[in-house]
Amino acid sequence: MSDAEIARLHPSVMKAAGRFDGPKVRAQLLRPRLLYGKIVRYAYRPFDIRWLYWEPGTKLLDEKRTEYMAHVFDGNLALVTQQKARRDWSCPQVIRSIGCLDLMDRGAGCFPAYLRDDHDNRSGGVVRRRANLSKSMAGRLDRLGLSVEDLFFHIIAKLHSPLYRHENAGALRLDWPRVPLSDSLSGVKSSAMLGRKVAALLDPAEPIMGITAGKLRAEIRVLGIPTKRGGGDLTSGDFALTAGWGNSQGSGTVMPGTGRTIDRNYSPREVVAFGAGSADLGLTREKVIELLGDRTLDVYLNANVFWSNVPLRVWEYRLGGYQVVKKWLSYREQAILGRPLRPEEIHEVTNMVRRIAAILLLTPILDVGYASAREVASWRSFSA
Repeated sequence: MSDAEIARLHPSVMKAAGRFDGPKVRAQLLRPRLLYGKIVRYAYRPFDIRWLYWEPGTKLLDEKRTEYMAHVFDGNLALVTQQKARRDWSCPQVIRSIGCLDLMDRGAGCFPAYLRDDHDNRSGGVVRRRANLSKSMAGRLDRLGLSVEDLFFHIIAKLHSPLYRHENAGALRLDWPRVPLSDSLSGVKSSAMLGRKVAALLDPAEPIMGITAGKLRAEIRVLGIPTKRGGGDLTSGDFALTAGWGNSQGSGTVMPGTGRTIDRNYSPREVVAFGAGSADLGLTREKVIELLGDRTLDVYLNANVFWSNVPLRVWEYRLGGYQVVKKWLSYREQAILGRPLRPEEIHEVTNMVRRIAAILLLTPILDVGYASAREVASWRSFSA
């Protein structure tokens, strides 16, 4: 195909922008074959995992970061955080794919649990790896009988505690988080187990029994339900996202729009469901409602279809400086995406709502774990 035909079909890829020169990059890409294994999962924004062709030889990508890509491999995971937030400090994210600099709105740092030792990975398909730890921390974990993953998930649990964020708000505006770490094997192991739950909920690609898979918990089952006004089944003609959730700026940047939500009280059925699920969580029905928000929203795709029962605190939940659900919707407004949503994308919003709700419902036990660790721990800078 000619450059002119490509420009007609996909205008943006043939324009010059910054250090990207569309025709020049295309000419370079036409020479080699497609690189095997370089179509990879890509954490673009919080809860927004996409596919990317990672191409090392051109300016197809703004910054391809070959030194980082070497350490992204099956079985590894990375903690995403930042030294200084633009606004309020954000809890860390957990990713298993490569991550975008804009996972956080002032620039994300992706800290892998392991580093690859053999960069070409030709040792029988097995990655030789080592823990991404300072010598002093590696020695301490070894004495305690703990692994780098125990520490990784312990950090996740502590930094997702609202009490931690409240007590350390001033320090978090100035530097890296500092994390309490005790010499109690059982205490760190217990904290790591809780951190694993949070990490799984943060990963859209990992099914969670009771939340996104299997028999759903009672309080989760009533959240984020795709619903048609007046009732009836959804059909392919109902999936256009046209409620005004995003708009494209002249530079190509997508900005969130106002969209459409209806604020309401919980229905009697929803309140009953919260009560039915509360006992298994060690909470009261009233506490469930407090954690999720005392009001709920119906969030519209278009004039006729909405996600029913998106609790207020779920809707307002922020990660990386972004209002998560609203940000996800902004990129998928039909005028920007160029097509209606697919059924699995409709369901992805439902799963996102349920994952965030499950994280919010964990916050009491996260606070208890942080308070316990704070009393008996020494404090270590995350950057250590």
